[in-house]
Amino acid sequence: MISSGTEKGVQTTQFKMGDMKMKRSWVCVTVVVLAVLFGTGTFLKEMAFAQERGKDKAAVAAIKWEYKIITMSKNMTDAEQALNKLGQDGWECAGTTSEVTGGGQGPPNMTTVRLIFKRPKQ
Repeated sequence: MISSGTEKGVQTTQFKMGDMKMKRSWVCVTVVVLAVLFGTGTFLKEMAFAQERGKDKAAVAAIKWEYKIITMSKNMTDAEQALNKLGQDGWECAGTTSEVTGGGQGPPNMTTVRLIFKRPKQ
């Protein structure tokens, strides 16, 4: 309970300790309730996302792939056109390998680059 008055021209306000404890307990209860609601909402949203991710993994596992390996030569001037054609045909570069041969006392170093493409089996 709050009581106020004027003593010697000075405004005074007094609080009873029970009122402060009750206000503090309401604040604590409110904070706990909000934390529980927030935590429950976050948990449910994460569960929904996990279910969706599971569906995506199952769909990806069902896809059958076909692969194509292309060896790039150093004089391949129309590489960009060839790669664009592969892209139009549905091929996607999935990886690359490179191999360096020669050098030393034999022929000069030569690098062979292979591009590995994949697409869903048609």
